[in-house]
Amino acid sequence: MPTILSSIDIEDMIDKERDHLGLSENFPIFSTLGKRKKPLISKGLKIKHGNTGLTYTCQKLMKDKEDGSLIIIAINDGDGSPLSIHHSEFSDYERV
Repeated sequence: MPTILSSIDIEDMIDKERDHLGLSENFPIFSTLGKRKKPLISKGLKIKHGNTGLTYTCQKLMKDKEDGSLIIIAINDGDGSPLSIHHSEFSDYERV
């Protein structure tokens, strides 16, 4: 008899594979790899900080002038304050 998996079972399986593969971000940044990659982060994307639960609306995706890494510029949905999220901090956030 086949086993029926719940959505929680499937999500757990995906999380384990992501951990096994070393994928630390909670959301992908690009749709593909190489020259054809396109950003999945765009103006209006809602993200939530995992520890605080604060939500933000992305305004733009840009490169850090110093090291070329990606930065998300976002606005706090609660008080409207701006926030810069460095690529190394992406794993602290998830899509809403």
